[in-house]
Amino acid sequence: MVSGAQASGLSAQADSWVGTGANAPVSGQEMRGIVGEDTVSQLAQQAGISDDEAADVLAQVVPQVVNGLTPDGQLPADDDLDALVAKFGG
Repeated sequence: MVSGAQASGLSAQADSWVGTGANAPVSGQEMRGIVGEDTVSQLAQQAGISDDEAADVLAQVVPQVVNGLTPDGQLPADDDLDALVAKFGG
């Protein structure tokens, strides 16, 4: 997700999520660019909410998740991240 944010021109926001300071906010529309419309639609369908609501939820949750995965202000190694995703059924 950090690379998706960076690719969407939101590097400063993504860096704030990884860093040890406050998390910069993003909008639901910006989150659509980060995770993609398919992901937003899939989440919306699973949760029984609109795509707009799902994007807004992701905009609130994703920065907190990234922040929680990077307590030392560093992204985990790819192998560590893959293991974490696999652990949670990703």
